[in-house]
Amino acid sequence: MDLAGQLGNLLNRTTAKALIHNGILPVKHDSVVDPSDESVHQIIAELADNEPWNLVKNPDEKKRLDTVLFYSLEACRIAGILLQPVMPTKMERLLTRLGVSESDRYFKDACKLTQTERPLGEIDGVLFPRLK
Repeated sequence: MDLAGQLGNLLNRTTAKALIHNGILPVKHDSVVDPSDESVHQIIAELADNEPWNLVKNPDEKKRLDTVLFYSLEACRIAGILLQPVMPTKMERLLTRLGVSESDRYFKDACKLTQTERPLGEIDGVLFPRLK
């Protein structure tokens, strides 16, 4: 799968209403996992290993679910910021979906993890539709 497909897949899977019922992105909890040096492919593998679609069913796993979603969504946000020069329209849609304000879409913003809750934004359709 190419980067565009992986990034679109990660965005769609981590922003699903089934995982983020209230539409507010989770903030970071204390964790031993820091995927800041992982690629999108590795983040997707980590997401699959942690199975957030199962974690969401168990209220006792809320903290773990929030941590998994936080790092997955941060990977999307950082990739979205860094890829703006080569895919400006698609990354604008991705960052809008993640609720990232226009003033927080600069390289300096990709160099740090965000600690602010923000509501998800809306976009029509999927970011990267499958080619037939």
